[in-house]
Amino acid sequence: MARQILLLRTLLAGVDLPVQVGGGIRSEQDVATLLEDGATRVVIGSTAVKQPRWVLQSWLTWLRQLTP
Repeated sequence: MARQILLLRTLLAGVDLPVQVGGGIRSEQDVATLLEDGATRVVIGSTAVKQPRWVLQSWLTWLRQLTP
């Protein structure tokens, strides 16, 4: 994902619409960066199949941060 981050930042900054981003998401930092840059949703895709435990742990972390 890192090689596309500059392009994604430009695209996200240039639209006033909800944007879903996916492909090449391999870490919690990738998710955080995309959300901070304006993505509405981040699709984890094949990483969810290959690393289900990581996805569950990451999801729980995000859920804790989002709930009061």
